[in-house]
Amino acid sequence: MKRIVAACFLLAMMAMMMPVHASVTMKVTMDQNIMVVFDFEDMDPSTYYQVKPLLNATAIAQAILKNLEEQNLTNTRSEYGAEPERFDDATLSIHVEFYLAGSDIISFGFDRATMNRVYSVRTGWRKFHLNLTDEFSLDFTKLLGEPMSKWQKTNYTDTESKARQAYYYSYADEDSSGVSCYFILPTAATKVRVYGDTVTFEIPPAPEDALINSPILILSGLLILNIIFAIRRRLME
Repeated sequence: MKRIVAACFLLAMMAMMMPVHASVTMKVTMDQNIMVVFDFEDMDPSTYYQVKPLLNATAIAQAILKNLEEQNLTNTRSEYGAEPERFDDATLSIHVEFYLAGSDIISFGFDRATMNRVYSVRTGWRKFHLNLTDEFSLDFTKLLGEPMSKWQKTNYTDTESKARQAYYYSYADEDSSGVSCYFILPTAATKVRVYGDTVTFEIPPAPEDALINSPILILSGLLILNIIFAIRRRLME
């Protein structure tokens, strides 16, 4: 009897120690804000139904924000304007979307010669822990810890069939889930550079930027001022 109990206990411990196999794809699209998409696929049924009530945009975004706060980076916020979570019981998959914004992640200035917007995007926020249950925990610090400067530069075709520059990395071993990640740049991005975990690129001036710096706008303003002064002189005569 003791041997049977010991064997059952050993099997239970082995089951708890077995890695949770799931395919995780992370897609990060850089624009005015940062759109983050997670797809969890090929999960085992037990894990899927355990994490289904817990795995959502709020849980992931809060884990990211907590990680940033621990680094004294508090100028970041999450927004949930994307699609709601999608759960597919047939394929045991979960789809999650949300936005990140704030100068701790993305900021921009101007090139005075061209009036291009020069963006700086920090990507270190991807290194966080996602702990949902005792059996489902992902350490993205390990899984995606390689500096982005060492990632593969590639092309990514978006849902509108537009080709975008992107950086890609994947990680898989026998003790962890398979994880792949894309950081996708805007279609108009030029002069792309990567320093460690920071990506910089330029975007042509937006219409409002071009209008503000247009000589026509300045001349129009001077013309309006002259008209106002002329009317005032007439009224004072």
